[in-house]
Amino acid sequence: MIEELQGKHYIWRTADSCEELIHFALAPSVVLQMGKWHAFWLLEDAPPEPQRFAFTAGGRRPHVVRCKLNLKYKYRDFEAANRVPEETVQRILAQPETSARRNTERELEVIATLRKCGMSSEGIKAIFQEQAIGDPYRDIGSMLGSLTMVDELTQDIVQHYETAGFHYNHDGVILWFNLASVLRWWYPKRRGDGLRALPQKEMAALLNAQAQKIGSYILSGGKKWHANVCWRMHGIDLEIAKGLGVIRGE
Repeated sequence: MIEELQGKHYIWRTADSCEELIHFALAPSVVLQMGKWHAFWLLEDAPPEPQRFAFTAGGRRPHVVRCKLNLKYKYRDFEAANRVPEETVQRILAQPETSARRNTERELEVIATLRKCGMSSEGIKAIFQEQAIGDPYRDIGSMLGSLTMVDELTQDIVQHYETAGFHYNHDGVILWFNLASVLRWWYPKRRGDGLRALPQKEMAALLNAQAQKIGSYILSGGKKWHANVCWRMHGIDLEIAKGLGVIRGE
């Protein structure tokens, strides 16, 4: 195991107990135990000060508790994880009280906090794939079903609204769109890209739940005229979405 870590980029931490060591938003890629506990977060890129694992154990081999050599993070996400508030870390690590797939309030709050800390979409997905907060979504086969799918829908709307053919109204600040017409375009696109999508009712419920959050970039309940027809619209506050990193700023 030690040999397999050589030549890789990682962050290395030690602690007296496993609980102390893994009390962190990002799940470690590797956990070893021999006397002290050792955790490694493998990185896709080199940290500013590369670390070298120095293990003195009198020739004994460490006990490998966890080994996921394909679980790698961006260094920026590791930095962001250090900024995650303790309350949010506890939510990430705690077993959910219910596995109801539409009970997303807790998860949406966690995602909003992770974004504010600077976590990338890939980092957020890794948290829901590896930590307890994602358990209900793994159990029902939807993984993150859910929770970053509103971001993905938003990104596609912003990139393609001028050519996709769905009903929209852009006033320069808010990009309004009719959800039903968007989903008629989006589902075939997702299938063509080899990606999954939630059913329309669940997407609408998820979008409305996001819109109810204070400071969300999603607005709901708007009615806008498009082609002489009044459509019920959702909106994307482009400045807030840029500030959260959901879409790129120009």
